[in-house]
Amino acid sequence: MKKVIARTKNLALYLGLDVETVSRFMRNGMLLKEAAERNLIHYAVDKDVLMAAIDREMQRSARGYVNVTLWFVAFAPWLLHSSVEVKRAAAGVPTWMKASDIAEIFDVSAKTLSRNAVIGPEQPHAISAVRVRRTLLCRVSDIAERYPRRDRVIKGDPRIWRDCQKINSGFTWNFRHGNES
Repeated sequence: MKKVIARTKNLALYLGLDVETVSRFMRNGMLLKEAAERNLIHYAVDKDVLMAAIDREMQRSARGYVNVTLWFVAFAPWLLHSSVEVKRAAAGVPTWMKASDIAEIFDVSAKTLSRNAVIGPEQPHAISAVRVRRTLLCRVSDIAERYPRRDRVIKGDPRIWRDCQKINSGFTWNFRHGNES
């Protein structure tokens, strides 16, 4: 297990979470051990060996930095052997996002995402997901392939709460008031 250290901000960007949330998860040794124990099936090692490795890796790094490898060991062990994913996490490339945040950007509900998400190794025609405690993180690229963005969807229903701009015309419909502006 090669140790990869990155800024907490970069790991937070990669996960689509707040920096304080990520640092709180990474400081909690019991949480990391419990999550790794749940994902023990993905390892070819004994439980005691894995827990000893986590204890060794829990050594405090400098303030504002976290061990990216330790996050993968605890929450996404199937991605640990992908050097591309580890590099993306260390660089802070936005890859994952909370289902509730995705529902605000894309035309899909969080409930649909939680029903269709597959936690574990990627499967064809499935939405890849990672669960961090009770938070479901979905891969943004999988969502972008399946669902349109909300800002590109124009709905003709007069009960829509937001203003929609009518294409190829010079006026805007204001559905909240039912008049032209």
